[in-house]
Amino acid sequence: MLHPILSLSPFRFLFALSFPPFFSFPLLVLH
Repeated sequence: MLHPILSLSPFRFLFALSFPPFFSFPLLVLH
């Protein structure tokens, strides 16, 4: 949460995008 999402992990970013928008946003904020 302290660092940008893209620098955190590209795979995690793509993994979150595979989820529905209402589910991916909380994941991006929490991780």
